Amino acid sequence: MLGVGVRPGGHYAERPVVGFWESDVKTLIRSTILVAALAAGGLAQQAQAALNVMPGVVDTLTNLQINWVWDAAGGGSFYQGVHWNVEMTAVLAADKWTVDVWYTHLDGPHGETREDPHHLTGSFVASTLGTFALTGVDDHQLPSVVHPGAHDWTFNGLGSPGFGASALGVSHPVPEPRSAAMLAAGLAVLGLLGQRRRQRG
Repeated sequence: MLGVGVRPGGHYAERPVVGFWESDVKTLIRSTILVAALAAGGLAQQAQAALNVMPGVVDTLTNLQINWVWDAAGGGSFYQGVHWNVEMTAVLAADKWTVDVWYTHLDGPHGETREDPHHLTGSFVASTLGTFALTGVDDHQLPSVVHPGAHDWTFNGLGSPGFGASALGVSHPVPEPRSAAMLAAGLAVLGLLGQRRRQRG
């Protein structure tokens, strides 16, 4: 069953999708198997943190890829990285998991400074091994101006009453698609002007 997602407040565009990124699906399947194995061995109940970030976080100037898993208790965790910070929570209530994530880009490829956190929410029915898969675009707040459409993100999750797994991917392309389109248009105009001058000469 496909879940729902919300990006509360701020300027954004959200494009819901039906499928997962292929890499996210593989990661989530591995995460689900790991959590099931932990639960079967009784280790999940003994863990200090009910929500855990998986190894292999991608944290670069332009990209973030982070995956996390949780047991029946849900909970929260925080990842503090070099270029990105991420806070995540998972709460089960009335047969529905609600997964919240706040991501912060600490810098950027165009001289950006630390911005305010972006808040994303996904949810799904737990008893039917529910899922959600969301994509969207966020701005990056520069010191004096807004960098529109700087962040493309995907936010996925799946789970049952006893466990869950989620993944967040954010990219800050260089050059950004809008900037690249404007540059291409500008070069095309210059090319036409140059061609006309040669024809007149």
